[in-house]
Amino acid sequence: MSEDPMESPRLRASLELLSLVVTDDDDLKAWFLKLGELPSNLRLNAIMQITTQMRHSDEDPALIDAIAALCNIELYDAVKEVVLEED
Repeated sequence: MSEDPMESPRLRASLELLSLVVTDDDDLKAWFLKLGELPSNLRLNAIMQITTQMRHSDEDPALIDAIAALCNIELYDAVKEVVLEED
């Protein structure tokens, strides 16, 4: 039996941070919403590409972890729900 990924306090905090960042930045919000429209292989490629760029730019590791967690469609949907509620 696998552990619920949302049980990690660090991941929950990261996803909350991601939700805030996405809702406050129109370009990031558009990118985020487009992710959900992509086939899973292209979505994973897009996420891997942006997290690699962020690591090279020494960006916040918590935010990088949160974006990487979007590979899990259930987590993506949870963040999307929060983002869409803010509209």
